[in-house]
Amino acid sequence: MKGSVLGFDRDRDKGLIQGADGEQYEFRQAEWIADTGIRTNMEVEFMPVAGEARQICSAREPVSSLGQEAAPIKRSPLAIITLICGILSLGGGLVFQIVAIVCGHMARSEIRKSNGTLRGDGMAITGLIMGYLGVSVALVTLVVVVVTMVFGS
Repeated sequence: MKGSVLGFDRDRDKGLIQGADGEQYEFRQAEWIADTGIRTNMEVEFMPVAGEARQICSAREPVSSLGQEAAPIKRSPLAIITLICGILSLGGGLVFQIVAIVCGHMARSEIRKSNGTLRGDGMAITGLIMGYLGVSVALVTLVVVVVTMVFGS
């Protein structure tokens, strides 16, 4: 069915499409199969299922069919840097830990603002966790060393 995007709230991951039948259909970004980002007033084609829009694509964008190569997914370079620095931060190195944390937050912000054109949120989260874990281990180690030096014989 054809329709038009009425709006999309990225924070709540909910959007609304006005169908050609006059009904409104809710959707989530996971149902968006188009290579373009979600824009208000964008003409789309979708499958209506129990009041929800599924398998949404741009009405002006050709849908990839079998035998055709799909467009490559664009990953955030910051998310990749975050993951690499997060892995390296577990071996120590305050620089890697700081870079993983700073780039991770920047990557997540960049991905949220991209309207679905960038991927890599999972990589950014994983790198962030490893960066914070590295800082935590370093702080615990520092406390143990200081306590041992003060109270040790």
